Amino acid sequence: MSANPINAHMRTLLAASESTFNTPVALAAAQAMRAVTVNLGRASQPGNVRAARDRASGRGLVSEFVEGDKDPVDFSLEYSQRGRSAIDSAAFDLAVMKAAGLKQTINGSTSTVLSLVPTPIENGEFSPLQLARFLGEGAALAEMELLSGGVVKSLKWSGGDKEVTVMATGQGAKKSFGGRIDSFTFSLAGTTSVTISAAEAKKLCAGLSYQIESEIVTCVSVNYSTGATTWTRGAYSSTAAGHTAQPLYPYLPPSLIYGGTSPISEATASAILGSISPMRIMSWEVDLTTGMDLLPAETSSAYRQGPKSVRHDVKVKLKMVMPQDRADLLGYSINRDTLQLTLSQGTGTGSIMTFVMPYCEVMPFEIADTADDIAIIDVELRVRNNTTGDNAMTITLT
Repeated sequence: MSANPINAHMRTLLAASESTFNTPVALAAAQAMRAVTVNLGRASQPGNVRAARDRASGRGLVSEFVEGDKDPVDFSLEYSQRGRSAIDSAAFDLAVMKAAGLKQTINGSTSTVLSLVPTPIENGEFSPLQLARFLGEGAALAEMELLSGGVVKSLKWSGGDKEVTVMATGQGAKKSFGGRIDSFTFSLAGTTSVTISAAEAKKLCAGLSYQIESEIVTCVSVNYSTGATTWTRGAYSSTAAGHTAQPLYPYLPPSLIYGGTSPISEATASAILGSISPMRIMSWEVDLTTGMDLLPAETSSAYRQGPKSVRHDVKVKLKMVMPQDRADLLGYSINRDTLQLTLSQGTGTGSIMTFVMPYCEVMPFEIADTADDIAIIDVELRVRNNTTGDNAMTITLT
């Protein structure tokens, strides 16, 4: 069994909001999330390793290494924006949106609105993100990674020529990993200390839960040098029992519940720019730099100790055929007119997504020589707030 490859195509993702920064929450079936791609960065997180500056005698450059603070781990996540069961249901990807510092407002029987706010941490709109990725299924579940203390640093929505998709990128403060052990023994239901080989111990990580037969156990500590491990038995309301030479693998909740309904299709999409209605575009892209980040390394912990919020920014790209009557966009660019952009895509209750950016300006663009075809242009809009605050963009889900 141990020589078999890990089936990376059998991938499961759980996404959840943490109530306390960098404090993992219990895994639950309702955290399951569909995704196109999931990259949680380095699977392990050693501290920064550097050469000791005071060397011993001899000509060697390095005689000793020092391990210091642990750098955050980058992650990226791409998924389809999905509809919701009702017009005023919560966003199905709310854990991602909250880690980006967006505020959700539910208007009963009307809509759900996501908006930018000036103080997402202080006002409680921000919640750290926890992402858990599992490779393999059932008894073949072979590896998992848990990223905690996550912040979403950028969000990119795109659509018009396809279903609305979201690309979220950011960093997590702490990374844990778990592997599969083919033969593990708890001699009694009350056994909490087990010594295994040092090689097998290196597949475990303190704080993670594992499954052995029908019991869930949590690793409390692991010594990678001696193989000594300690455990909490009967986790997740399971029953402690004796197990002899049974597979031990990362715990994945059963009967996963995936949020959201169908993807938001491009079949019904529209764009309005100022008085241009409709703005006939081929595709669109909204790029939000969220302003959320992790604090710099500080004393008292090897990990980053919290989030920070700095300035956010919004950019828009539109791809379109250049019709003769849209030469006015050149004049809008010169005059720097303030235009409202409204992008809407989807149809049906709970499955319409609308972006509104009230303060946009057309940036200069090139009308390329496409030789044997029509002119297709890429129009970028610069986006701002007005003087009353964080109103550069709102997202309304209906």
